[in-house]
Amino acid sequence: MKRYGRQALGLSLALGVAQICSAQAPPQVHPVRESYWRSAQWPTQYVQQPRHSICQTFQIMTANGWKRQNLLSVYHFQQGSGALSEAGELKLRWILTQPPVSRRQVYVERGADEQETADRLAAVERRLGSIPHVETTAAVSDTAVVDYGWPAASVDAVFTGYQQNRPAPVLPDAEAGAAAAP
Repeated sequence: MKRYGRQALGLSLALGVAQICSAQAPPQVHPVRESYWRSAQWPTQYVQQPRHSICQTFQIMTANGWKRQNLLSVYHFQQGSGALSEAGELKLRWILTQPPVSRRQVYVERGADEQETADRLAAVERRLGSIPHVETTAAVSDTAVVDYGWPAASVDAVFTGYQQNRPAPVLPDAEAGAAAAP
């Protein structure tokens, strides 16, 4: 009788706790059914976080690419004065007219000292106001991004030298071609 009394007491306590919990918690799904649905939906509950991180990585790479594309570097300014060179003016016009409107921001490579950076920024700001037929809504900011390039004169010298020194196109000798044929 003692044995049954303890079981009855434990059962009544368990029922009391179950009633309290069931009043607060939603009805439980059978564990087998829950396991089945988790398996049926399997990768979908884990896909969103990696997908978000991949998209975020591509957005960062795209922003850095546009920053480099819209960069006015050392080669776009006259040495000593900080004024825009012809290449710089052409690049500035391109930045203000060609990219999507949301990407029209001008980045200026920082100079060796604060004065050189300030001269470059002032030259770009002056030029922004004087370009005809262009809306000047672009923001101008300095950046630590460095342009890995070459002066236009060096690139032109390479291509001009190639054009001047390439051999003339000549067909092979007809007799040499006939002798080589079996």
